[in-house]
Amino acid sequence: MQGVKGGRGERGLQGPEGPPGPVGTQPLLNSTQIDNRMREIINVSLASFSEIHGGRITALLNWNRIDNRIREIINEQRICTGVVYRDHCYWLPWIAATVDGHGGKSAAANVCRSYGATLVDIETEEQYDVLYKYIGKAWLMYVDHPTLDFVYVWLASSFRNGNAVSSTGGSVYTRWYGRYPNNYPGIRWFVGKPTFSGTTGMLTITESHSSPLPFCRL
Repeated sequence: MQGVKGGRGERGLQGPEGPPGPVGTQPLLNSTQIDNRMREIINVSLASFSEIHGGRITALLNWNRIDNRIREIINEQRICTGVVYRDHCYWLPWIAATVDGHGGKSAAANVCRSYGATLVDIETEEQYDVLYKYIGKAWLMYVDHPTLDFVYVWLASSFRNGNAVSSTGGSVYTRWYGRYPNNYPGIRWFVGKPTFSGTTGMLTITESHSSPLPFCRL
């Protein structure tokens, strides 16, 4: 027969201290650098927009300009969660979404604008290949059609008078899909995941089309 369970014994000695853990992720923002840059901007503004009136210095600061510069500095200090190409960060704000219902090109541009960014113009073949590879790996799925292994994203470029032009009216690199382009002004980019084996490229569509997703540049 098993005897009665005894009481709990005394606590033993504490073991030796373990080795230090791995270095954690770096902070998203360098607050010290941002603070220093903010001070510089305000000081420059004070020097540039001040006048002497009766022995008093009246600051004529352009606060909108200061606010915009502070936003730019914060964006400069952010860690890019996408891919960096020639000193700019490119990323997909959404890596999973429904197939449709995203509001057209203007809605996609507004998503990028909320980050202080813009939609993307592709200017060279090298840029095309770098960004294509990033999107293909970063994109997860259409949640309502998870077996689809591709994604559509908006580009900033437009198709006007038989030519693709950048958002600033300059030249762009194009790699058209199939029978495209047609006469529609919007350009969506058909990007396949690494598992996709078909043809991909750019397609012209109406700018109100609601299937492409935002793809941003900062």
